[in-house]
Amino acid sequence: MARCLREIRPSWTVRSAGTRCGHPGAEVPSSWRAAITGWVEPHAAAKMTEADVAWADVIVGVQESHRKAAVELRRDARVVVERVVDPAFRPVSEWPDLARKIVALAPSVAARIEGSFSGED
Repeated sequence: MARCLREIRPSWTVRSAGTRCGHPGAEVPSSWRAAITGWVEPHAAAKMTEADVAWADVIVGVQESHRKAAVELRRDARVVVERVVDPAFRPVSEWPDLARKIVALAPSVAARIEGSFSGED
């Protein structure tokens, strides 16, 4: 999702972090890849830290557990959750289809983020 948001909102500064890495700063194994509309990008999500949550205007999660993790780190965290199947937990054969779904959802996620600043979310 981070890559998609960078593409459709180039003026935004976007970071990617996960909630299930072994320790802060840990990386997902470099053998994991995400195939998104013809390009392949290594997926190296660092574990979300309190500093990440403090830095972010908005946290985007794909599971309700992501909201919980952000709020545990910072009670006033602003979180937008868009339920998506995480490709990291699915067979590689499913990744291209899941990636297309994420790409298709990105504009509505961006709109929800923008709406969260106007009180719409």
